[in-house]
Amino acid sequence: MSAFDQKNIMAIQKHHRQRVAIVYPFLAHYRGPIFRILSEQEAPAPEYTAFSAPTSNIPSIEVVDPNLANIEPKKGGIRWQFVHNFFAGPLLYQTGIVRLALSRKFDTIIYLGNVYFISTWLGAILARLTGKRVLMWTHGFIREEHGITGWLRKRFYALAHGLLLYGNRAAHLCKNMGFDPDRLYVILNSLDYNEQVTIRRDISDNDLIKLRSQLFEHHDWPILIATCRLMENKRLDMILKAASLLLQRGQHVNVLLVGDGPARDSLKAYADELGIMDRVNFYGECHDEKILGPLISASSVCVMPGEVGLTAMHAMAYGTPVVTHDQGGFQMPEYEAIMPGETGALFRHSSVEDLVDKITAWLMRENERTETRNACYEIIDKLYNPYFQQRILNEAVAGIPASQCPAARTAVEPLFPENINI
Repeated sequence: MSAFDQKNIMAIQKHHRQRVAIVYPFLAHYRGPIFRILSEQEAPAPEYTAFSAPTSNIPSIEVVDPNLANIEPKKGGIRWQFVHNFFAGPLLYQTGIVRLALSRKFDTIIYLGNVYFISTWLGAILARLTGKRVLMWTHGFIREEHGITGWLRKRFYALAHGLLLYGNRAAHLCKNMGFDPDRLYVILNSLDYNEQVTIRRDISDNDLIKLRSQLFEHHDWPILIATCRLMENKRLDMILKAASLLLQRGQHVNVLLVGDGPARDSLKAYADELGIMDRVNFYGECHDEKILGPLISASSVCVMPGEVGLTAMHAMAYGTPVVTHDQGGFQMPEYEAIMPGETGALFRHSSVEDLVDKITAWLMRENERTETRNACYEIIDKLYNPYFQQRILNEAVAGIPASQCPAARTAVEPLFPENINI
């Protein structure tokens, strides 16, 4: 950050409460809690306003109820103004975003950092020219990129005073690509933390025993759960193969697949081919947290052979360890929440045999279930929740260097273990 920018920010902070605009194409349902928390915070904390379309261009993504824009933040609403999206393939232009960059109503603008969003390029440039602080909320680099794509992405991210990154791996890659670590704020991710904590506190051991008996004939066998859309890239066939190999080793397990999708029929056929259909429950699609919480809590291990994403956080919120593959370049940032031996395990990418070994290791620790639950709860309670994100956002908006943020873990202090393949 230049001396001029730092001086500008300090002057703004001194004279009035900072006003922040967050520009997204739409608000995915799981982002509702963080936007509600940001909307309801009071002075001297910054005042946040969301700008997005009220609907999604992706039918499978559930969005935040637009009616929350009509409810006062103190009563659970969101400070939210609607814009129109115009997509042309991956390219997006949002109405009003250029005008927003020129407005004097906001001191800082946070953009979703997607290089294909044309209005974001224009808005970020104009916001910088008018003295605003610009932040980008983004995945950053998935892997080191070179050539024209890498050059373009670097130029795009360079428009921001700081990057709000989903994970430490992204911060590490950005640092390797030449970005100043003090501009890299690791904001992680979150779900509906308050609701999940309430639900998990209300679940009793008797509830779980009853639920297991409803799900499976052999309710005393451990349950391997996966909660996701049933798609080929999730490699759910590996869970079924693992269950078959475990059976050959004399280890009985049940498999609970919560979700629906185009791979459902092929997975059913594969389970039948392996001769394990009697121990696989294709539960179907479910978005009710009051149902999902007990299902996850009743399971011994959450297994996601493909990219794990938000599933990792969801499972750990209910105390269930997660097993997924170890290739960071083909993972979502939430896999960093997996601390091998504490909150889950990482198996060698595409190795069913190693997946079986990692599952077996966790099944042998069933008598340590309480310790495992507490370890999973701890990482969610400390890091993967909207209150942690709120603190990082407020610190980034204030212009505090990332290395000096009280809440932040940055590329300087990686959260993920050194043995993870980045």
